[in-house]
Amino acid sequence: AQLHAFARALAALDVPGARPAAVAHALGYADQAHFTHAFRRLAGMGPGAYQALRARRGPRDPFVHFVVLDDVEEPAAVG
Repeated sequence: AQLHAFARALAALDVPGARPAAVAHALGYADQAHFTHAFRRLAGMGPGAYQALRARRGPRDPFVHFVVLDDVEEPAAVG
């Protein structure tokens, strides 16, 4: 369940103009601080840092994402 939520967070943060506070709310977190803590625990960086990294590296970077199909998480490289 935690990886599924993380995959949803990655996808939501990849949308141009997405704000971490809005993503936190959409995913059902009580506040942005709880979302940031959970995201940092799994990604090793906060949501804003993740967005900055993705912006610098571009959409074709082989950064690993989780592809969620029928609630089954499978690691897959993007690109």
